[in-house]
This record gives sequence, C-alpha cells and structure tokens, in this order.
Amino acid sequence: GVPYATYAGGMLPSATSAGDVYFAAASDGKAVYATGIERGGGDKPRPNTPVVYKITLPDRKAATAFFGDPKTVGNARAPLSYPHWLAVDGAGHVLAADRNNNRVLVIGEKSGKLIGSIRVPSPTWVGVHRKTGAVYVRSGGSIVKFAGVKNAREVSRLTLPKLPDRI
Repeated sequence: GVPYATYAGGMLPSATSAGDVYFAAASDGKAVYATGIERGGGDKPRPNTPVVYKITLPDRKAATAFFGDPKTVGNARAPLSYPHWLAVDGAGHVLAADRNNNRVLVIGEKSGKLIGSIRVPSPTWVGVHRKTGAVYVRSGGSIVKFAGVKNAREVSRLTLPKLPDRI
C-alpha cells in the first residue's frame, strides 16, 4: 500500500476487487490504465468489471471508464467480457487481454475506441516490445508471439513446461 499523501493516482472505486488488478502506464506518462480495480456485478460475482479505466496523473481525479461499460458484460461483438491484462505499445495503442472472448483488443490510446483485435484462445497476459511492436500473449500453456497489432500473424510459439502438481 501507499499512504494517500504520497499516492499520485486518482480515487479508486469503493468496491475494489480482492482479485487480480492490472495496470499499464500511458505512452506519455500522464495517465495509468487499469482493470480489475472494481468487482463486477450480475448474478455471479465477477473478478472485475468489463472496463478499462484511465487514471490521470498527478491530479488525483477519480478513475474514469476509458473503454467498455461497467454495467454491460460483452460478448464477441460487445466491448469487453473479462479484461485480464493490459499493455501499452508506445505507438498509440492500449492492448487488453479479453479472456472470455478469446482475443486481445487493440484500443486507440487517444480516442478510447476499438481499433482491432488479435484472436487468441483465453489470453491471460499480454506484452508488447516497444521497439519492434511484437505482441506476446500467454494462451493456455504457451506464449505466442505475433508480428504486431497491424499484422497480427503468429510468428512463433513457445510451449511452457508443465509444473508439478505440488512443490
């Protein structure tokens, strides 16, 4: 934790999640994108709302919905279902691993609008190489490398070793 007096971000929702929270710094360093900072609603408790929030720095204003709708869980055509990881490529794109929709969304960093997506089964994290633009996604027991957000062809795949059931 960080004492409020030294916390540089905005106010977080009061129903913050006990689950996984994901952050990515904006390309210009003037904001932070976040998901998993608020519990989802509905009949079944969700680990987070289907939203990517933007927290401007250092003004401490409240987190605002940047992409998605906190009240609407998405499907293959709607914004988000289960955002699970965030990355920023430094070229104007925010990437969000949308685990339940089997894709990584590419969102315009300035517009907050959907630019495209990369189809990948159950992505649990995403990363971007800022110089080459290569996108790395963990999918199941593999790490998959894609050429980039504009050319989302698979370049290589690394199968991860199985971990023992007990250590």
